[in-house]
Amino acid sequence: PGAGKSTLLKVLALALARRQDGPLPILVPLNAYAVALERGEVSLHDFLATYFASRQRRLNGLGPLFDAALKEGQAVVLLDGLDEVQAKRPFLARLVQDFAAECVPQPVPGGEPPPGNRLAVTSRIVGYREAPLRGPGWRTYTLVDFGREEIERFADRWTLAFEVAVHGDTGLARQAASRERDDLLASISASPGIEQLASNPLLLTILALIKRQGVSLPRRRVELYELYLRTLINAWNQARSLDERPVGPELDYLETVQVLAPLGLWLRETNPTAGLVSRADLERWLADYYREEWDMAPGPARGEAREFLGAVRRYSNLLVERGVDQYGFLHLTFEEMLAGKGIAAQAQLGPAGAVDTILRHLEDPNWHETILLALGALGIVAQQPRAAGEVLRHLCQDELEGEAKGRNIIIAGEALLDVGEVGVGRRAASQVTQQLVQAMQAADIPPRTRREAGLVLGRLG
Repeated sequence: PGAGKSTLLKVLALALARRQDGPLPILVPLNAYAVALERGEVSLHDFLATYFASRQRRLNGLGPLFDAALKEGQAVVLLDGLDEVQAKRPFLARLVQDFAAECVPQPVPGGEPPPGNRLAVTSRIVGYREAPLRGPGWRTYTLVDFGREEIERFADRWTLAFEVAVHGDTGLARQAASRERDDLLASISASPGIEQLASNPLLLTILALIKRQGVSLPRRRVELYELYLRTLINAWNQARSLDERPVGPELDYLETVQVLAPLGLWLRETNPTAGLVSRADLERWLADYYREEWDMAPGPARGEAREFLGAVRRYSNLLVERGVDQYGFLHLTFEEMLAGKGIAAQAQLGPAGAVDTILRHLEDPNWHETILLALGALGIVAQQPRAAGEVLRHLCQDELEGEAKGRNIIIAGEALLDVGEVGVGRRAASQVTQQLVQAMQAADIPPRTRREAGLVLGRLG
């Protein structure tokens, strides 16, 4: 998440569009195709033009252009976010393969790819393992993290672009950009943890935004994510305004997160297309929340729901419209962090609720990050290490069967690795370590899980 997959496709599309004699780039999110499939089967070929027509009326009627480009072998189709499609992902992957077989020339084994259309698909690594694209025509590439050289290049260009956008291309703006660049790089170099986070392009961008607010950067990942949320909710209005005046009402951080945390958890648990929900369903959930949590009557609850949705969408940029009346969080990272806070809130009355939620999703790789962030949100952000430790201890005590046996202990170990002893307490940390040793040596636990237990122990020291 945040490695720059979507940005890479945008860069490719823009570079191709600037070439007068180049092929036609067609950039489409697969999430939108998944939503269309829920309404009825439609081929990917036919959906391409339909997607753009749904975005802007003046883009209606692109079908003949796309058909001609594909027929002449002059199209580069860029499909974003295969992993964000949860429901029927293998079926959707098969439709992508069918499209490739229909429109993209297949290479001769050992030979160079023949001229013609090209197709690129992005996915997270974890999500791709469950439904890979198969066939000799596919080549797999992995976006690597930023190194020091890329971080410095980003800092050079981002700070200059920001200052020029705000103050114009003047000598003073360039001097300010140089100072901002030096401060940003010094903050990143101050901690190996922050430098590791800065290797992710999305997190580096938000680091730069946070640093611009004059805020010192924390070292732990979950604390930094918490700072991200605070920045987007409290400072986004001011940061995006040319005169640094808020462009809308200030949002109360705690009140906003108290709503967004269970909302993020609900989205992860109920939405089949990973992070997208209709406006009607979103307003219905919010209205139900205000009725139950705030004891409001149905009419005022609906009004509060609409007002909250509008404020968060306009003034924090956390919830964004990603299709016709389809809403989701700005990035999957924020949905995962908020869902983790939602799980952490379930532990306020004891570990059982949080443990039940974790166990329900333990074997789903899409929930791995959310579970780790939940323990960090509870033990580090909420400063309740004993509660986080109790969740880990109860998680380790659960007995799973078959191939899942021992997975709960691996997750507990990775959570300990993520937040440290300070986040779960010494007693729980010791018990998790003992459980990892036993899992590594247990003959009835699958070999792959035993290996992972040993690796986690090694990383714990």
